[in-house]
Amino acid sequence: MKAARFNTRRPRQAISEGSLGRHLDIAVDPAFATHAGDPLAEEIVVAQFWKGRQRSNHIRICLKRFEGRAIVDVRQFFVTGAGRSQPTMRGVALSIEKLPDLLKAIEKAYTKALELDLIEVAS
Repeated sequence: MKAARFNTRRPRQAISEGSLGRHLDIAVDPAFATHAGDPLAEEIVVAQFWKGRQRSNHIRICLKRFEGRAIVDVRQFFVTGAGRSQPTMRGVALSIEKLPDLLKAIEKAYTKALELDLIEVAS
């Protein structure tokens, strides 16, 4: 299979015709720009733990920006042969506003698991 090539003709043509000014410049648009004080300018990994005994899959919880919106991302990752973590499609990304609802649901699940003796009380 052939590797995809970037077509440089179209950008060069836009520059030579002067039509580049009609396009959205994300560097100057305040809706897309992130300021230096933005706490989510870089992804923040909050927690990470192994999914099972085999140490090939792990769950990562992080706070980040996606399309300009702050989100919490709970996602399954796998470890490649080279030892790098890669995300999978398995996971959920929620708006930060939904984080209190998620916390309540996790607390309910934890309480119910304790009642059913599915887990031991953490000391």
